[in-house]
Amino acid sequence: MKFEGSQHDQIVKIAFAVRMAIEACKPEELPWGTFPNGACGDTCLVLGQVLHEAGFKGAEYICGNKYSDDGKQSSHAWLRYDGLIIDITADQFPEVGTKVIVIGESEWHKQWEEDRPQLGVLQDYGVANVQPLWELYSLVKPQLHL
Repeated sequence: MKFEGSQHDQIVKIAFAVRMAIEACKPEELPWGTFPNGACGDTCLVLGQVLHEAGFKGAEYICGNKYSDDGKQSSHAWLRYDGLIIDITADQFPEVGTKVIVIGESEWHKQWEEDRPQLGVLQDYGVANVQPLWELYSLVKPQLHL
């Protein structure tokens, strides 16, 4: 894949392309009941694989937890690459009005208590462990007109 423009612009383009490709899939092709609800972690790995293949190697998978006043826990996942937060599922939360976030700092993401960063690329998990995600990746990849 060849890209033009700044690194930030290229990552934005990839993030939007992956989001649109997932939205174009039939619901029965997706490993979750609804999208983007409950799809953040899996989606990060697919997006991380696309970024890796585009030359953006080393994306980190960030999982954050948040607790309400009544003790209820929420979790969310996104990627971090070279100081950028890359999130294509934050709109599953009612307070977020955008489908794709690629930004250096985010007050909304700061609200989450981050776990230790992990590998953010699908290939690092092998095939057997995440077969449904490789199947999703194989559906998404041909739709990416990057």
